[in-house]
Amino acid sequence: MEQTNKNDKLLAHWTYARDEWNRFLKWSFFKKGFIFYLFHLLNPFKQKGSAEVKISSRCISINENRSEVNFPDQYFADVDIYEAGNLNILEILYKNGHHRRKISIPIPKGKLKEAIEVQMRLTRQYTKAIIADR
Repeated sequence: MEQTNKNDKLLAHWTYARDEWNRFLKWSFFKKGFIFYLFHLLNPFKQKGSAEVKISSRCISINENRSEVNFPDQYFADVDIYEAGNLNILEILYKNGHHRRKISIPIPKGKLKEAIEVQMRLTRQYTKAIIADR
């Protein structure tokens, strides 16, 4: 497993074909509401290309956007996998005090087993953090 920094192992590194990523973007904008979806369809500056996602035990990177999860202030609170039409989605919720942030990540074709492993590892990590906090 690739290592991202001293104590942080990379759990998943996924790249997407252009059509796979665009299908996810359409879904995510549609989920936000019709106006967002319409803006996405009409936006001449929308991303045209593939994407890359890296998930580690302390960080999620989607292309150039990076979300850090640093203990004890922030922690993964829930990890779920579900079907959304013709997409499988890995949804990660993490908390910082009373604030919650949800990140939805499409699971590439053929990577569902790897996504389940990521879900199990992050859930185990959350459980250990809760036990240690008591």
